[in-house]
Amino acid sequence: MQQLSQVANAYANASQMVTPIGAVILLYERAMQSALAARQAIMDGRVEDRFNHTQKVGQIVTALQGNLDFENGGDIAPMLHNFYNTIFRRLQEANLRNDVKIMDDVILALNNMRQSWVQVGERMGGAPQSVPAAPRAAEPPRPAPTAAPSPDAPKPLILSV
Repeated sequence: MQQLSQVANAYANASQMVTPIGAVILLYERAMQSALAARQAIMDGRVEDRFNHTQKVGQIVTALQGNLDFENGGDIAPMLHNFYNTIFRRLQEANLRNDVKIMDDVILALNNMRQSWVQVGERMGGAPQSVPAAPRAAEPPRPAPTAAPSPDAPKPLILSV
């Protein structure tokens, strides 16, 4: 539980230094970095590291979920709540199955949501220019474009709301 409070404190500190949307983007980036590290740990057979990194992603997701405003969040708050539940469940599956493809799904979903938050920030006129781009060097390899999608290509995370 202490790590969870550390994540919440990190969120509070970040929100004082950047816009609230910028803080959310930073948290998504940190979650993606940890998810990428978990993916690499799976590939390297480092079970304890995989577990630790997926736990860190889960803590960030829990902190984001805990800060949802259901009274003022309109339709987006329940959608995000479901998204975070799905991510958390997929992280548990990745730990149980030690599956790179599941981590690819999580990374893709986190990146897509991060991109959505970047667009929201840009539309609000407070483009988060101080927020660095998502990590690229350690991203999972993507298949070369072909006429038909590869059956081994990571499938996007589908959320039902």
